Amino acid sequence: MKKLKTLFALTATSVMSTPVFADGLSDATAEITAIQTWLYSILFFVSLIYMIYQIGLAMAEKQPWGDVIFAFGKVAVAGAAVVGATWAWSIWGS
Repeated sequence: MKKLKTLFALTATSVMSTPVFADGLSDATAEITAIQTWLYSILFFVSLIYMIYQIGLAMAEKQPWGDVIFAFGKVAVAGAAVVGATWAWSIWGS
């Protein structure tokens, strides 16, 4: 009898709490989207500053232009990592 009361109490609690937590998912999704936008902005500006620095060094003849090409490759890999993470999140994250 005690197990039945416990089972009934747990069932009633879970049924009654569902409407309370229903709005939490949309709030969490909005927060994740805000964080994602913020991280994309940081990655963009860091990549831009890095490329300006690399091109400036090459123009001042402090490094060869081949290093600038490698820098473009590094920035492309960073962008590909972001695209891959977004793709994986769309499949498994939500």
